[in-house]
Amino acid sequence: MSPVPEAILRALALPSDPSLVSLSTSGLGSGFTSTGAIRAQITSDNGTKEERRYFVKTSGDGRAAEEMFRGEYESLNAIAGSVPGFCPRALAWGPLEENNPRSKQFFLVTEFLDLSGAMGRSSGDETTPTSLAHRLGKLHTTPAPADPETGRRRFGFPVPTFCGDTKQPNRFHDSWADFYAHERLLTILSTSEERNGKDVGLRELVEATAYKVVPHLLGDDHLGYNSRGEGEGIVPVVIHGDLWSGNADRGRIIGTGGDEKPGDVVYDSSACYGHSEFELGIMHMFGGFGSRFFDQYHRVVPKTEPVEEYDDRVRLYELYHHLNHHAIFGGGYRSGAMSIMQKLVRKYGKDMIQQYIIMPAHPDSDLHPEATGAAKALVDQHRVEQPLKLYAGWFCPFVQRVWLALEEKQIPYEYIEVNPYNKPESLLALNPRGLVPTLSCPTVPHPKPLYESTVILEYLEEAFPSHHPHFLPRDPYERAQARIWIDYVTSRIIPSFHRFLQYQCTEDVATPKDDAGLDRVRQEFLNHLKFWTKEMDPEGPFFLGSQISLPDLVLAPWAVRLWVFDEFKYGLGIPAKGTGDVDERSELAKATRAGRGVP
Repeated sequence: MSPVPEAILRALALPSDPSLVSLSTSGLGSGFTSTGAIRAQITSDNGTKEERRYFVKTSGDGRAAEEMFRGEYESLNAIAGSVPGFCPRALAWGPLEENNPRSKQFFLVTEFLDLSGAMGRSSGDETTPTSLAHRLGKLHTTPAPADPETGRRRFGFPVPTFCGDTKQPNRFHDSWADFYAHERLLTILSTSEERNGKDVGLRELVEATAYKVVPHLLGDDHLGYNSRGEGEGIVPVVIHGDLWSGNADRGRIIGTGGDEKPGDVVYDSSACYGHSEFELGIMHMFGGFGSRFFDQYHRVVPKTEPVEEYDDRVRLYELYHHLNHHAIFGGGYRSGAMSIMQKLVRKYGKDMIQQYIIMPAHPDSDLHPEATGAAKALVDQHRVEQPLKLYAGWFCPFVQRVWLALEEKQIPYEYIEVNPYNKPESLLALNPRGLVPTLSCPTVPHPKPLYESTVILEYLEEAFPSHHPHFLPRDPYERAQARIWIDYVTSRIIPSFHRFLQYQCTEDVATPKDDAGLDRVRQEFLNHLKFWTKEMDPEGPFFLGSQISLPDLVLAPWAVRLWVFDEFKYGLGIPAKGTGDVDERSELAKATRAGRGVP
């Protein structure tokens, strides 16, 4: 237990007695924030005692933390104001050092949301008033607040919000098409280029989509009207903004004066006032919401006219999240965004086809759909049917993580090669997005799918305890530490790898080697590698010591691709032996050249 900072005590009007108020920190968070819970013993006016609980986020990231917490504060309260009990109310936010205008540490306090496993997840009955379908439907049929000065409802939000670590300005617009084009698509394009470097092909397609497709599908005189011109324009409603399955669960709000009954709840929002269907983009992108949910949701919120364009609108809204994930993580999200835009521009921007669609729908359509060489020999060993099935693409680094784990543990599995341009129905039945890797798990009474490579790795570790080696330490603290470094690989090393790889040199330098931007993205990647090597076991040969572990498996597919920087980016720049500063010689160069921790 830790003492509660004075700024939080004052914000919540709690006693300063540490015997009555305590803070427990979870050690969890996004890498940007730390989280914890406050327990307070309160004496009411009539003399009775009650316990109150609060959820706390803190961050020392200065201006970004200040804006992020303010945005989440307003977002949560916008949702809770429309549908009480659907999300925790935000109670306070501000600097931890109240009298220091230069303070870089900020906090956010919300009601405590109990998501304990004893409560169980949603039963899947979307017809109950506390179901996700009904609560989200109520949110999306409640008009957003009007401007207090003009009385008009506009598209935007009073403050910037953050989707991941991406800032969304949310300036107000009278037109939803204008808001989506400028505050989402063109803004995330600029953010992506700031982080990943100039990308002419991506820019041309985003601009074509914003200036041609968006006015056609979302125009004020079109959206909300059927083919006969009957209907009315859309009314802005509160949008959660980041509603993937990881930000929804079943729980109850407790300990702030009156417990809510259990129900489906949401959290970690990045709200705006917008078109209800914008919410559905990320929900379709990552899955996790079945047909039963959407059927019941659309009974509450009918599809917007013209209904025949519904699927294309959802793809257009999904596009933003592909672009955002590309801005944050780099990598394969670019191809998903390009594919969506190419299809939409072909359909709704016929006069722009020749200008912007100069590539086939699948840039890698000539890529051999099956493994070859040594990979084929391994695949052929696993053609026999097994209860555990891996749907894979031999060239995908995320697949290779899982593949390595299965081979290291000697777990029997059936390998099913997926042609990304002709996905098998058996895969689509398990995972409608058709993503790889997808693992078909032998559960009773029917097989169930798992996707996301890091999730699959943890499943294999827990579901096959008799298969060695074990990829996580036995000690709970050491296991938690290993997960921290898994997160470091996925949130720091791999995104910087792709920013370095995808950087396009400016045209006004004598040679690409002289490009300061190239040097910047190279150094960012090397700094992350250096930090990683400092934390490796000094004896090795793997990250945690003598045995391969999950941090190694998560990094390995990118480690074996380091050669691409020598081939395409004028060298990786790891200092040669005896050069560079002491830190570099003792950690980065020595460890990387020795292969320590890099299988």
